[in-house]
Amino acid sequence: MLYEAALSLHLTCFAGWSALTLGGFYVLRKTRSFDALKAYHDLVRLEVAAAICLPATGMFMAAMRWGFQGWIALALVISIFVGVLEALHISLVRSSIYNKDIESLIKGVDRLAALFTISYILMIYVMVFKPQL
Repeated sequence: MLYEAALSLHLTCFAGWSALTLGGFYVLRKTRSFDALKAYHDLVRLEVAAAICLPATGMFMAAMRWGFQGWIALALVISIFVGVLEALHISLVRSSIYNKDIESLIKGVDRLAALFTISYILMIYVMVFKPQL
């Protein structure tokens, strides 16, 4: 029962982490307004909370059921890489708020988008297929 609760929280955090700012970014890209930028900044705060919850619940579930396996180590490596991407993302958002420069945020996120996408696909692959390494 505890594992299932952790899994539900883990999946909810993944959805929140991957979807919250994606929708907000599309609105920001379309409107290019400072109000949308401030709202996007608020979404990024929620995204960070979800991003912190993801590895925490993942490690909890690994300890409960899986133990330390190769695919879990790979997931941790991907999580660290995504953490670096998130730090860059947060830096871009803060800089854009401070400088009131929406265009630099859009350009920066466009540069990060491919790396985030590759990370998402790899992480989903690892979580679904649990490859033996």
